[in-house]
Amino acid sequence: MSNKLNLHDFVFIAIMSTAIAIAWWGYSFFYNIISPILKPFGLSGLIEGIWLISGIFFGIIIRKPGSAILGSMIAATIEGFISQWGLSALISGFFQGLPVELIFLAFSYNKWNKIICAIAGALSALCGYLVTFFWYNYSSFGIKYNLLNLGCGMLSGAILGGLLARYIALNLAKTGALNQFAIARGT
Repeated sequence: MSNKLNLHDFVFIAIMSTAIAIAWWGYSFFYNIISPILKPFGLSGLIEGIWLISGIFFGIIIRKPGSAILGSMIAATIEGFISQWGLSALISGFFQGLPVELIFLAFSYNKWNKIICAIAGALSALCGYLVTFFWYNYSSFGIKYNLLNLGCGMLSGAILGGLLARYIALNLAKTGALNQFAIARGT
């Protein structure tokens, strides 16, 4: 079996990325209501992990180099077109997907346990926060605010990004809908 993405993988990523982007767009309405309440306290990161699901989701299912970052970037790009984020979402998608890809690469696309997925989600949040830090001039908020918000984001990334993505992927695999992917073979 080839370790390279094939046409079937690309089609799956494109279709599911579209579904994830639409879900993110819907989630944006919730986020836009709750975030202004949490942001002054440095707690808005607690609800941002949902945007980190895609890379981990595709990495777990397809288990091939490039699947995590490609899934993250396609979902982010589509969401950017249908939401207020615009093309900046593509940049976020890259920086959120890259650490996920690197974590899975470090384990040769063979380890998918809760710890690895949580670490991938937390690192995705860290890299995403670095981009946000510069875009929105978070340096003006001070070190305590940034450390709290980053910590909340990494916790959310670990739980909502990493563990939730793993949970969804494994349960979707149990239905038989993913029998043509590595997740079904456990490889």
